[in-house]
Amino acid sequence: MNDRWLAIFSAIVGIFLVVVGGVAAWGIEAAGSVTIDPLSPFGTKEHVEWAKSAIPIFWLIAVEGLGLGSVAFVSAAGLLRHRSWALRTLVAGSVALAFLSLAIIIFAPRTWDIQIFFLAFSGLLWWQLWHRKRSNAPAL
Repeated sequence: MNDRWLAIFSAIVGIFLVVVGGVAAWGIEAAGSVTIDPLSPFGTKEHVEWAKSAIPIFWLIAVEGLGLGSVAFVSAAGLLRHRSWALRTLVAGSVALAFLSLAIIIFAPRTWDIQIFFLAFSGLLWWQLWHRKRSNAPAL
């Protein structure tokens, strides 16, 4: 995978991260404004408390998406401009992404279907770097 394809793939992952982070930010607002309404799925105090208990996970997903999405975009731009820091930034971001994805899966198992994509991206990046190093190809 050359730097152009890596930059494009990083930008695509960045788009997914920002979308997921934006939806989580909306979820923070939505869960925070839930009130008891007998005509809604939140008809009891317990249902409202259950909805509000998801707010910490929404925060974690929002930080993951919006923060690491911006790292992916900056790294993609750096890769396209052949900056020496771009690949190191992308690797550091992928490590943070892997840890956050695992933490989110542990605390909110129903999110595995989205988070597994981010883990796969991190694994693919690490495999590509190992392959590059093994073939003695120049790294950024």
